[in-house]
Amino acid sequence: MVAACAKSEVPPEMEAPAAPTIDLASLAGTWAAAATPQGSDSVAIRYTVNASADPSGWTSVLPGRDPMSLAIKVSGDTILTQSPLFESVARPGIQVSSSGYLRLVDGKLTGPMYVRSIRGDSVSVVNLWTTLTRVE
Repeated sequence: MVAACAKSEVPPEMEAPAAPTIDLASLAGTWAAAATPQGSDSVAIRYTVNASADPSGWTSVLPGRDPMSLAIKVSGDTILTQSPLFESVARPGIQVSSSGYLRLVDGKLTGPMYVRSIRGDSVSVVNLWTTLTRVE
């Protein structure tokens, strides 16, 4: 009965290492972004991301548009992103929003982005792969 109540201990070498937390200050600056449909090499949209050390200071700038705020949250080595509703670049008149996540790989921020189109009561999702390359 004593063995059933004994505290179980995991040797330190068996514990999973903690994921490093990404440092937003090291990413501050301007990034050129390219989004491609998953499974394709063709770039669907190019835009700019302005990153800052403060998560509330991130913006996305689509061609010919004013900057829009991005909601950013850091989770370990991952940056979760969420845009507000905006007019689609590919389909004028259609409202879309995007969400996804980015990880730093070989000096680039990369990851999936999901663009949701809202048309009446219908919602559709386009899966893109985003790669951001530091400009400044």
